Amino acid sequence: MLTQVYMRRDALGWIGLLLFQQTIVASSTVWMAWLASNISTGGVILGPLLLLLASLLLPYVPGALLLLELERWTFQTQARFFEGLTKRLFHRPALWSNRDKERDLVALYAKEGPRTVEDFGRFLYEVCAKSLNVIFNVVVISFVADKRFVVVYALSIALAAVAIRLQTPKNEALAHSAEKQRMELTGVLVDFWDNVTLGNAYNRKVWSARFRTSFEAAKRTVLRSEGYRQTISIGIALVTYVPVFVLLVGALAFGKNSPEQALAIVVVIPRTFQILNYSQELLALLASFSTFSGRIRVLQDGLANVDVGTGTIDFGALRVQHAGKRTIIRGPNGSGKTSLLLQLKERFGSRAFYLPAKHHLAFAGKRTQQSTGERAASALEEIIAQSKAQVLLLDEWDANLDQGNIDALEKQIERAAHAGLEVVEVRHRREESRVS
Repeated sequence: MLTQVYMRRDALGWIGLLLFQQTIVASSTVWMAWLASNISTGGVILGPLLLLLASLLLPYVPGALLLLELERWTFQTQARFFEGLTKRLFHRPALWSNRDKERDLVALYAKEGPRTVEDFGRFLYEVCAKSLNVIFNVVVISFVADKRFVVVYALSIALAAVAIRLQTPKNEALAHSAEKQRMELTGVLVDFWDNVTLGNAYNRKVWSARFRTSFEAAKRTVLRSEGYRQTISIGIALVTYVPVFVLLVGALAFGKNSPEQALAIVVVIPRTFQILNYSQELLALLASFSTFSGRIRVLQDGLANVDVGTGTIDFGALRVQHAGKRTIIRGPNGSGKTSLLLQLKERFGSRAFYLPAKHHLAFAGKRTQQSTGERAASALEEIIAQSKAQVLLLDEWDANLDQGNIDALEKQIERAAHAGLEVVEVRHRREESRVS
């Protein structure tokens, strides 16, 4: 799924701009060395000076376009993530009734998933940018200063790669644990509305205790993961800097270089340490890949087990009444009335429309200023007119409605049934149907 999110043609825009920008940046070292050499030998200054200034100013233009393309690509990756997640979860009526799964998947869909997708996209960009900067500049410095630099640099990278490989399993395990705790905290926060706004002190107390426990656990695991990652970063920095530092000191203090060669080495020292900084950041990023791997594994785990049952149905406790195109089901709580409707929805698929008693289904009509009865009537009218369903499954549509609204909806449902729509409805226990 994540390969389909990122590996698309729309990434070529920012990748091309990045290549162009980094080529210009790397060329500044060539012009700098040429300018220094001409100054020391009395050669032409204007040409290399203009090229140097241009190489320092021009990267801002592709850089600005690059950030615009990157932002566009980021939105596209988010859109593809939502599209893939929607396809994965679409038409799973049994999953809808599983409140534990709903809690976890809503937290995944609304917060942790999008954040992980965006963060990993930025991670890919940073890796590409720093990799190109380092590679281009290492080649240029080896060309204008000391060819041994590329060998020493490769040695330091190899040592750092070994360090990264050794720490990956623990880093990934810590990141996985931290991401699970973050999702647990998000799940607790999702429940805050009822427990806070209704003003029930007992519920608020229980919810607050859960929040504090989850918050402390999340903080503890995240800090442990980040602390370990930063420790690895310090070790990588030392491994990267020391070999190059030894080469520079040896080349200048003990090497037999001409004045022009020594000057070229001195000129590129600031750029050399800039490259080492980028290298250290790049290696730290690569070391954090296991962190993203742990976070992505949490997303994959969340979507792995979405095939659940609808629950048991006690057919002996259900009472069924048929009236033309209408079938009315009654029974005590827990007898499986909703499970029966969900099984029918799963069987009929797009030919059936299931309308729960409480829901956040999206409808085209404006419903913000409507009463409960008006919203129900408006939704039912839109379903009949627009859904093209052949079977209408209504789950306790008469719950929380006064008698006037119930009578109005009865007539609306009856008209739909007479027009040929099959209606299967679960009725609230306190009301007896007037259908004969």
